[in-house]
Amino acid sequence: ILCESDNEITFDDPGIGGETIFVRAYRFNSRQGSDFELCLVTNEQAANDNCSDAIGLSVGETCNFQVFNSFNATEEIGIADDPTCGQYQGKDVWFNFEVPANGRFAVQNQNVSGDFGYGLYTGTCGSFSSQSCSDSPNQTIFDLPELAGQTVYLRVYNRNSTIGGEFELCIVEIDCFDAIGGNAFIDECGICVGGGTGLEACVQDCNGDFGGTAFIDNCGT
Repeated sequence: ILCESDNEITFDDPGIGGETIFVRAYRFNSRQGSDFELCLVTNEQAANDNCSDAIGLSVGETCNFQVFNSFNATEEIGIADDPTCGQYQGKDVWFNFEVPANGRFAVQNQNVSGDFGYGLYTGTCGSFSSQSCSDSPNQTIFDLPELAGQTVYLRVYNRNSTIGGEFELCIVEIDCFDAIGGNAFIDECGICVGGGTGLEACVQDCNGDFGGTAFIDNCGT
């Protein structure tokens, strides 16, 4: 029913639940005997295995990591286009969150066991548009003002693996200076000012144009 040479595998077959099965162990490509260690572990299926059960995440001003896992996760065929990075092999879990008003946020993740990537989607389960794919470690910054206020979905998976694992995840709002919890903003001239930028917002000239160069002369005109 299965033949594997990986150090760790996840097996999922409800059809043989309660049956006695046999494990036949052998040294790979060798007739020589050797020692090995073996353990069997059962884990509950991840609660957010399916898109319809996506876990809602809050977007914070600071990162407060939560621990999640993809143990015994499955793949919903046809629910969305496969992620285009990280050699997606299925076995994913789902999250959703609302994009902040400025459209800027960072996804931060830390691997506990495994090596996780994620795809970002807009739409609803079964009718998604892929927005981005990231297999970068630790943090990915997104600048998507066109999605402000919308609910987006995060599809997390163990890169190039069908094995479940654990990871930490948080979503944080960032300002236009890429500072978490910062207060820099885009002024009327389209420039990122305030916060850590060291810049002041542009002002109106005497014609009412922001950043304009018109001025009141000595004749008061």
